[in-house]
Amino acid sequence: TYEGLGRLDWLEPLKPDLVLVAFGANDCGYHFLIPEETKLALTSLAKGIMERYGSDVVVCSTAGDNPLKPFFKHLDETLKVQREAAQECGVPFVDMRSAILAATENGKRWTEFHFDEGNCHPTDPGQAVWAEAAFKTIQESMK
Repeated sequence: TYEGLGRLDWLEPLKPDLVLVAFGANDCGYHFLIPEETKLALTSLAKGIMERYGSDVVVCSTAGDNPLKPFFKHLDETLKVQREAAQECGVPFVDMRSAILAATENGKRWTEFHFDEGNCHPTDPGQAVWAEAAFKTIQESMK
């Protein structure tokens, strides 16, 4: 998540109206951060984007790992602080974890939506689940 802070300048040429902030998976899987650090970085990202660019922001949770072959650490705690970061910033929150668990029937159909049973990266059908969840949240927040 902290690496995302270094990418804020990348948005300048794009002048985005809307930014989806989707950091936190590596904080649980490869470059461990304690959940409080993830929350601080996400909050800083969301606020920084809104302040610097006047963009709307949506915070997306990590979709996580396969519950039948778990390898993430402190996933539930990280999901909790991701939601809290969105609330503190007053921005919508996309619960990607719930969306992907519903699509995969809690991991039983994981490989239909990911590269393999132990992989957290979505294939095209998995990307469609993510996009649908994000679109639904954005649409609901516009009401």
